Amino acid sequence: MSVSFLTPRAALVGLSVLVPLAAFVLVEWRAARVRSQMRLAGPSLLSRLPLLAALLAVAGLVALASAQPLLERSQTRYERTDAAAYVVLDTSRSMLAAEGVRKPTRFARAKQAALALRAAIPDVPVGLASMTDRILPHVFPTLETDVFKATLQRSLGIERPPPSSASDIRTTDYGSLSALANQNFFPPGRKRRLVLVLTDGESIPLVASYLRELYFTGPHIRTIFVRFWSETERVYRKGKPEPRYRPDPASGTQISHVATTMGGKLFSEARLRDAIRAERAFVGDGLKIKVKSDRRPMALAPFSVLAAIFPLGFLLWRRNL
Repeated sequence: MSVSFLTPRAALVGLSVLVPLAAFVLVEWRAARVRSQMRLAGPSLLSRLPLLAALLAVAGLVALASAQPLLERSQTRYERTDAAAYVVLDTSRSMLAAEGVRKPTRFARAKQAALALRAAIPDVPVGLASMTDRILPHVFPTLETDVFKATLQRSLGIERPPPSSASDIRTTDYGSLSALANQNFFPPGRKRRLVLVLTDGESIPLVASYLRELYFTGPHIRTIFVRFWSETERVYRKGKPEPRYRPDPASGTQISHVATTMGGKLFSEARLRDAIRAERAFVGDGLKIKVKSDRRPMALAPFSVLAAIFPLGFLLWRRNL
């Protein structure tokens, strides 16, 4: 942990305290003369100290804020060399479904789950991808959780980019998951490969046997599906349910078949903790290498300015007495 200053010379602004300090001395000198002529006792030195201390505190804190101090904390990070994962979010239009107009959508809930799944394996590089009838990688496996979070919040959106065919509200094609196995999405040498699919399960029909062959050829890719779905959810537009969309009760059977055929596991969003446990169990323990010391700066200037409010308030209070 260390402290540095971005603009140390700006601390000279603290010398501005000399002006009110000189005024204070002048006022006290004049008051002492008047009291001497009138033969009155003056206030004790102890009663003047709080005023002087508050004045010096304001000057010191403002000078500190002007110097822009930064507190830097170093944290050594380690990376697993045998494991990597992808979080894949379904961005089809049906993921806009929610229990009500002001209730969180399936997509919003899936994004929160993505953060929890990422946080559960901090030493494993994790990538981020979106899925409709194709897979689009947004972040390749990395330890940078800030990059993962920023991309999740700012870059992913429903049908962004749009699917190849926009004629149906259901455009999810789990066949697109084949790209994760045959297009070098994973770093080489990673034997433990994990794909976490966050979806509502409503997709076009699929024969998943060829996906199993792909995922079991070469380095085995393990899959975990987390399903966000309820039969009472609707897709709302301008506060009204879209008549074209109805939750598909058969989607549960279909996604269960896909997960089983691919040798993966399926969890409902209510069982997210179980999904996290399965994720950790698959990743397990492995060889780690020291990557770097991560330095995280924190600006202290706002705290210094905030602290200056208290002695300044005391000065104003004394003035009004």
